[in-house]
Amino acid sequence: MKCLLLEISKKRKFFTQERNFNQLIEFCKKFKANVFLVKLSKGKPAELEELIPAVCDSYYKTPDFEYSIIAPKITFKKIKNADKKNTIESYISKQLLFRKTVSIKKLQAKFKKFNLSYASFNNYLKKTVASLEQQGYTIRKNKEGNYYIQ
Repeated sequence: MKCLLLEISKKRKFFTQERNFNQLIEFCKKFKANVFLVKLSKGKPAELEELIPAVCDSYYKTPDFEYSIIAPKITFKKIKNADKKNTIESYISKQLLFRKTVSIKKLQAKFKKFNLSYASFNNYLKKTVASLEQQGYTIRKNKEGNYYIQ
């Protein structure tokens, strides 16, 4: 059965009917709660009338549910630095291996949401270039600051 998982914290999780999504949007924004569409295999999702007192009760214990996440609906998770690093370095590698040029300005535009400095992007680019050169690729830089595989 498909339903919604309302995750207020790691320990506070609530399941409710999918039709309650519109009523939960403002609550999620205010309390930075994550909402996922899940497939529930064990347990019964709560009606909205049951959900409200449960959310307000700080001693509420989440019953045992078995579920699998289908898709995120609303998420407020912060991106960890390791995830940023992996995302950026993976992008640089793919671009270079697909014979496209990469520059720090392009990286800043592409990953503007990460709010990183010029120096950070430069470090990611240098590390990725060094890694690819160790693998036997020849990487060049032209006058415009674009890196490419020769």
